[in-house]
Amino acid sequence: MKETLIELHSVSKIYGDRKAVDELNLKIFQGEIFGLLGPNGAGKSTTMLMILGLTEASAGNIYVNGLSPYHSAIAVKREIGYLADAVGFYDHMTAHENLAFFASLNQIPRPQVGERVDQLLKLVGLSSVSHKKPSTFSRGMKQRLGIAQALVKRPKILILDEPTLGLDPSGVEELLQLVRDLNALFGITIIISSHQLDQVQKVCHRVGLFVEGKMEAVGSIADLSHQLISKLGHQSSIWWHGEFNRGKSVLTESIIAQWPSATLSWTDQSVKISTPQFSTPQLVKLCVEHGMSIKQVQSNDLTLEEIYGKYFTPEKNEPKSSGV
Repeated sequence: MKETLIELHSVSKIYGDRKAVDELNLKIFQGEIFGLLGPNGAGKSTTMLMILGLTEASAGNIYVNGLSPYHSAIAVKREIGYLADAVGFYDHMTAHENLAFFASLNQIPRPQVGERVDQLLKLVGLSSVSHKKPSTFSRGMKQRLGIAQALVKRPKILILDEPTLGLDPSGVEELLQLVRDLNALFGITIIISSHQLDQVQKVCHRVGLFVEGKMEAVGSIADLSHQLISKLGHQSSIWWHGEFNRGKSVLTESIIAQWPSATLSWTDQSVKISTPQFSTPQLVKLCVEHGMSIKQVQSNDLTLEEIYGKYFTPEKNEPKSSGV
């Protein structure tokens, strides 16, 4: 069983007459990369700040490794490294000096500071520029230095707020690979907020979709696809080799027996089957059992982009077919 590291129970945050976060229930597990996905103003950053204890929830309870960010603020802050969407460094110091200073603020024993800073700079690919000032760095280099700074205290949790914002494509790939490496090498639980669908899909084990302060859905990309398909209906298209006309009526009866609301549309060499939930594996099994020599199968499993579109602009999107 996965260990729950962060829990939010019926959490709300109200600013004036606006609910930035509305009755949020969420669990984040040890060792996963979790994405908070949604447009600007959806509640992602506010949720991160509440987990960090930098702003207090208006209602509900939050636990980080069993501790409250408000009642055990110092202990929780030791567990979390944070990269804000705006990274700041002391420009009169070098990259190495910035990290060393931050290490001293976090009470890292002085004999350990130099070695730890060197290790972190190597980890984020900045050893060769450790003597340079951050003011000379590109946005991507500053983000990687910011991640090194967040890792100085060796936290269990790393929170990244829009970490790829403003990066060029190569900078994005470097940062995403760093996120993967940190998770794989050290088992760090990582939370990423973003509105960049393709980036979230590349690195996150699970995502939560925020819409106007509410968490509309949580799960892996496959889970979210199946959840949404259960609301929209599921379509499978199956093509076959050779002759199958004599098996059509018997197969139709078997499918209707299992999914009474299913509809089938036949052509000379294919059938399109609509069912109320995800059913492609079961349909393929039935077809084979009834003697069909299958050539190709397509299913309307949804990409993250299509899932996102269904929640945020539902009237403009229809599921697309993808080969299986």
